[in-house]
Amino acid sequence: NIIYKNISFTVIILGVFLILSLFFSKKLTTPILKLIDKTREIADGNLEGKIEVSTNDELKILGSSVNIMSDKIKKLLDDKQAMIKELEIANAKLDEYNKNLESIVAERTKELREANNFITAMINSLDQGLFVFDKTKKCLDIFTKACESMFKKIPKGLEVINLLGLGKKESEGFDKWSNVIFSNMMPFEAAKALGPKNVVTSEYGEDDFQYINLDYYPMKNDEDQLENVVVVATDKTTEVEAEERFKEKDAYVSMILNIMKNKKSFYDFLDEMEEMLVNLSDFSRHEDLENLSLIHI
Repeated sequence: NIIYKNISFTVIILGVFLILSLFFSKKLTTPILKLIDKTREIADGNLEGKIEVSTNDELKILGSSVNIMSDKIKKLLDDKQAMIKELEIANAKLDEYNKNLESIVAERTKELREANNFITAMINSLDQGLFVFDKTKKCLDIFTKACESMFKKIPKGLEVINLLGLGKKESEGFDKWSNVIFSNMMPFEAAKALGPKNVVTSEYGEDDFQYINLDYYPMKNDEDQLENVVVVATDKTTEVEAEERFKEKDAYVSMILNIMKNKKSFYDFLDEMEEMLVNLSDFSRHEDLENLSLIHI
């Protein structure tokens, strides 16, 4: 009977311990299984839902960490999707821009060409010649058509002294002057007055007479240093010829007025001249008629 009681007690004790073991084992393994399932879901891309751990031990801390990790991964994926969408929109716009780029460039080029043609036509319509030279004293490829008719040369690449047809002394003066203005030693407005003021071809009265007036304007860089000089050439031939004709007429009118005021002296002069010519006729073969004429006068 005692043995039977001992065995029964032992069985009861073992049963209690077994039940308790099963209870605590289930309480421990359930959160672990939840953690395993959630990590598998995260690995498969399912970031929805949270792990609920009712314990207050390390398993709850681990569950919270997994939930935080899941939220961060979900946020990163959302940000990535938003960025991908923005890139897709930008890429679509870029494709559209690339398709229209050629037509846009062609249109802008056409507008620029039309503007340049307008400016060129406007400048070439002026009667004034315009060309530009740099510190090498050579003309740039910027000039108006009027320069060709004025100087009978194409300015591009020519030295200024050759374009203007300056003599040796004038060329030396131009070299010194250009060195002064490009050295920026004095204000351009003060220095430009020392440059050639005009170009005169031939003498007044001859067929190829030409009088060209020159003026200068500075082209400076961002540092306010002189880079190029714009030369404006104005043909003053007609004005100069008109002035000379006026002077001739004025001199003629003055002569007539003097004759009218001094008629007797004028007639005496005519008589003397007639007598001189008669006397000189006897020396038609004389080699020094000029001196004889001066002696008679």
